[in-house]
Amino acid sequence: MDIKQLHTFETIIQTGSFQKAAQVLSYAPSTITFQMKQLEKELGVSLFERRGHEQRLTSAGISLKPYVDQVLHSADQLVAHAGSQRLEGQLTVLLPESLLTYHLQPVLERFRKKAPQVRLSLHVKNCFAIYDSMRHGEADLALHYDVAAYPSPFETTPLITYPLVLVASPLLSPQDSDFMTKGQTKEQCLLINDKQALYLTYFREYLREKGIALSQEMDVWSLEAIKQCILSNLGVAFLPEFVVHEELQKGLMKKISLELDHPSMTALLVHRKTANPLVHCFKELVTAHFKKTE
Repeated sequence: MDIKQLHTFETIIQTGSFQKAAQVLSYAPSTITFQMKQLEKELGVSLFERRGHEQRLTSAGISLKPYVDQVLHSADQLVAHAGSQRLEGQLTVLLPESLLTYHLQPVLERFRKKAPQVRLSLHVKNCFAIYDSMRHGEADLALHYDVAAYPSPFETTPLITYPLVLVASPLLSPQDSDFMTKGQTKEQCLLINDKQALYLTYFREYLREKGIALSQEMDVWSLEAIKQCILSNLGVAFLPEFVVHEELQKGLMKKISLELDHPSMTALLVHRKTANPLVHCFKELVTAHFKKTE
């Protein structure tokens, strides 16, 4: 029995199909099929059955899964123990632009000092895309805003809850700054960097309930570009407050009042249950950083 077969077994469960497991593991589909046939032959039972486009565990597969989990956990502990004297290898982290740009720089600096031999790979994605990528085993660890619950193989750590604010240039007139009167059509541009951003769904729902229509949206691709556009009085933006905290403190931007009851988002740290020392090193640095910022 090969440990790779057990990893493949777990990946099929996580992704729901041989095809998706092959993509995650960078195997040919025929390799996945061969490994599972070999594992079933060694165990003397059928592990999966097809239902539509998905592979589901048989009753035998369900009963054996806890033992596979135990073997893989022991293998992780063995790897962790062997590498405990020196942190090395690769760590892939997924996170949104806002957390990377405005919060994670001190963490990255400390991690590089603590683990200089580690190749750290950071990928910026939308929070919904991060959630899907983590479910499909595409990264070791992720930070993102809470968009959905994770199943039991994952550990989630709430980090901090951020208020959300609508901001504009101080030059915006009181009439144009009115986002509470119902049934308006406003000659205003909503500045965005991600059409699927979680906080934008909150604001669009608010506009819909108020019957407020804005003349246009402008996708400027980055939060820093949004901030420059606001400073030039080119539009308004609905963002996590920490993104514009400095500009608000200096009076370069202003908050616009909304009839929203404490709009906020909670940032999470997520990873699969693992003994990987790189994951736990990075997690320790992240949680310590966010405790200081509370």
